[in-house]
Amino acid sequence: PAARPQVPSGGVREAAAPARGRTAGSRRRQDPWPDTRQMLEYCRLYVGQSITLQALLAQLMRFGYQRVGRVLDPGDVAVRGGIVDIFPATFETPLRLELEGSRILSVRSINPATAETLERSSMVVVLPKPLRMRLSPARALAAGMGFETPFETSVDLEEGDVVVHVECGIGRFVERAALPTAEGTRDALVLEYADGDRLYVPMDQLHLVQKYVGFGSRMPALNKLGGAAWERARTRAYAGALTYARDLLALQAKRMALTGHAFSPDHEWQTAFERAFPYRETPDQLTAIEQVKRDMEQPRPMDRLLLGDVGYGKTEVALRAAFKAVMDHKQVAVLVPTTILAYQHARTFSQRLKGFPIMVESLSRFQSAQQQGQVLEALRTGQCDIVVGTHRLLSDDVQFHDLGLVIIDEEQRFG
Repeated sequence: PAARPQVPSGGVREAAAPARGRTAGSRRRQDPWPDTRQMLEYCRLYVGQSITLQALLAQLMRFGYQRVGRVLDPGDVAVRGGIVDIFPATFETPLRLELEGSRILSVRSINPATAETLERSSMVVVLPKPLRMRLSPARALAAGMGFETPFETSVDLEEGDVVVHVECGIGRFVERAALPTAEGTRDALVLEYADGDRLYVPMDQLHLVQKYVGFGSRMPALNKLGGAAWERARTRAYAGALTYARDLLALQAKRMALTGHAFSPDHEWQTAFERAFPYRETPDQLTAIEQVKRDMEQPRPMDRLLLGDVGYGKTEVALRAAFKAVMDHKQVAVLVPTTILAYQHARTFSQRLKGFPIMVESLSRFQSAQQQGQVLEALRTGQCDIVVGTHRLLSDDVQFHDLGLVIIDEEQRFG
């Protein structure tokens, strides 16, 4: 390949009176986390909760979090008077808790760069840091591509909200309650269904429940527990998914017939860049890296999906692919669904590529018109090698000098 320029040198659990109803049955799941006991731990925080700052910090420290002056990466905790900033290991943005004595006044997500409020919540569930994240202290790599967890990490439900239970269908959130068990009380969500039937969902099954999102103002009818309507709906959805899969296969067949750019073998700088990675790669990580490189060197368009839990090194795989593309004089676009992720990934890419003559820029609505104009000009002239941005990258005024690789951080937002 052609030469490049020379490198410069448990919160407190509130007990409520149990009500009559049906309890959702537990189901064994394969445990993708390294510590099963810690996977079942969580810290539930909600507005109006009584909890001391000392107790909260002690639990977060047990979860592997670290005290810092300012939260920037997952696993950070910062305290200033009655303000507690927490960057949960499975969230894309930090949380800010306002405490008055031992009572939580508010819970909201914030922009780590400007501290502006992004969204308010009535309740959140904070999970421990995965073991790999605890063993990898470099904060620049903490923000992984496509956060995914075995539990629903944020529960923001109010009384009367319509919800969907994967197995039981559409219901209505009533309240939080405590179920008596042989081992003591167990927190649960109370969901109401047709005919007044109630379902109690333990907190370790939150992943089965999500807030209903419709495409119109009409509210759906509640399903009947044990009825056939929800199963019919699931069957129709399954048939639709099969049709969609067939369409995707046909599209893939057309894509395979196209001719694409075949990237050159690794540049000599690729080895130096990869050796600078401060951690030992996992076997799956190495396999993914080699498969991505092999795809890039084929004379057809690459279309590879990379899956993995938070903290398992997907960002490093993307970085190495981006580096390889830039070494072949191609530009790279990293498309993310939120401005916060654009900020985080641009920061991560810049830190990891420090010491190499590679220009990394970000493009989002957080920037002024002048800043956006400068980035657009750098993309058009080829000065900018890697750009990280939101849907702004898809605008008509974005012109690349020679785009060779697109990385999409789906984050389950693009559909």
